[in-house]
Amino acid sequence: MATKFWFPNSGSAPMDTIAWSAYWDHVDNSHLHLPLLLAKSSVAHGYFSSSTYNYNPFGGMQFISPQMAAYSWTTADEIKLQCGLFGDTNSITYLSAAIRVVSGDGATVRGTLWQGHSISAANGNRSLGGSGAHVHVAGSVAQQAGDRIVVELGVEWVASTGTGTYTITGDDNASDYPEDDTDTSWTKNPWVEFSPTIGDYSAGNPIIKIINE
Repeated sequence: MATKFWFPNSGSAPMDTIAWSAYWDHVDNSHLHLPLLLAKSSVAHGYFSSSTYNYNPFGGMQFISPQMAAYSWTTADEIKLQCGLFGDTNSITYLSAAIRVVSGDGATVRGTLWQGHSISAANGNRSLGGSGAHVHVAGSVAQQAGDRIVVELGVEWVASTGTGTYTITGDDNASDYPEDDTDTSWTKNPWVEFSPTIGDYSAGNPIIKIINE
């Protein structure tokens, strides 16, 4: 049985700041830290909006999971991710993502599960593997009890610069985005799914919330 998370458009992340992956060429100054949820919270849909920048890839949203149980990741494990994507001026865009495992306080990076952009470049429902296909975990990562999964979302423009809205998030729809690259709805629920079953460590243990002054 797989482990599925949803991307809300609001809510309190388990910690207020965490270092972004070095994958990103630039992270927007108004970037968002949000929770990565194991259950839908019925948060209305919205989007992250950027100005014009000459950066690729460009990060904007960081989602942080609850503390999870221990797991030994290998390249046999799979990831599926579906998210709505929209660009205004240079509308040919890739969905970019960086997925890591970090310690419960966010101070230590255990390893990178995946980073890169979608195969398809266009507005609409985007998947990392193209047409809903999975991607494999990049390498072995030893996840310890109480660690968190961090998913960062952004875009990569086909042209040198881009403008406008992207990465549509929210989870108040009865339907999740299907596993394809063709759906053009802006109100279905984006999600990420990992092939292994990973327990919720925070359900029976205190949750750490870090506030950096």
